[in-house]
Amino acid sequence: MKKVKLGPQTLLYPMPAVLVGALVNGKPNFMTAAWCGIAASTPPAISVAVRQARFTLEGISANSTFSINIPSADLVEKVDYCGIYSGHKIDKSQIFRVDYGKLNTAPLIQECPVNLECQVIHSLDLGSHILFIGEIIETYVNEDCLTDDKADPVKIDPLIYTTVAGQYQRLGRGCWTGLEDWQEKVEAGLNGEGVSHLVPRLARLRRVQRSRVQRFKGQGKSICSIGFISSIGFIGLIGSIGSRLVELINKLNKFNELNQ
Repeated sequence: MKKVKLGPQTLLYPMPAVLVGALVNGKPNFMTAAWCGIAASTPPAISVAVRQARFTLEGISANSTFSINIPSADLVEKVDYCGIYSGHKIDKSQIFRVDYGKLNTAPLIQECPVNLECQVIHSLDLGSHILFIGEIIETYVNEDCLTDDKADPVKIDPLIYTTVAGQYQRLGRGCWTGLEDWQEKVEAGLNGEGVSHLVPRLARLRRVQRSRVQRFKGQGKSICSIGFISSIGFIGLIGSIGSRLVELINKLNKFNELNQ
């Protein structure tokens, strides 16, 4: 397919549609932002780019705190409103019900299913925008948006935004489930279907497996932690999983022995 040059553009998809909260002149204010993303895991941190002229910038700069509120799709009208109208002209303190957590200057929106309470640890003037890096001090999730005590994106029903079309959208259907789909491929290989292209990957997997698999005993359970990397791309699965992965590892060992 022929490529067309469009010049330098900020085309990154998908982008979240979040509500950034800050206390400005003693009142909570919220702005809509799409240029927001995870910055680090240790400490857990998030980044958000705020245009220089934004009213919210004053509150973040004054208090060194802010909140990232993740709205569900049913809040789309209010999300759009907070992006269109500036706090310089409109008082947005009464649009939502507001709470405060560990930080007293980072307003949290009750109607949003997920709230991240952040303390500014870095800021960078990039020209049109100031990039803030905030350490996530606490995360709040609606109880009905949890599955097995973990945040469930399907239940959260977050918004995404596309700048070119100027549209808000929902999450689409899934196309890959990581471990489960790889297990199906491995089992297909063990049954003699499409074996040849799996051999070099599985050989590497076996080498990585030997050096990365560790077993821990805690609370009377055996937990297996593994990370493995595909030779043609990236697959990082690092975490605590049970007997299903152990069974998969045994199958991989058998497969590699048959193909050495």
